[in-house]
Amino acid sequence: MIIGVCRVEMFLSSPNTLKEKRSVLKGMLTKFRNKYNVSVAEIENQDKWQRTTIAVVCVGNDSQFINKVTGQIINEFENFKDGHIISYDIELI
Repeated sequence: MIIGVCRVEMFLSSPNTLKEKRSVLKGMLTKFRNKYNVSVAEIENQDKWQRTTIAVVCVGNDSQFINKVTGQIINEFENFKDGHIISYDIELI
């Protein structure tokens, strides 16, 4: 069993309130869950309306598959129109 953990810190340009941030994140996180079958959650910066830290976890039996999925997810974050990545790291366990 291989676990891929991806931690992404982002700046969000569109929300002006925490309520708007939650709305933006809810759509993004639901999309990742449905499209990639991964676990996703905001893990830090919940009280900041233009910043977020998101964890994405993928489990499988092939490290190439895990690398492919996490790479696609990072691409999605990079192409996100309402913000940009500050930093990210990927770890295989």
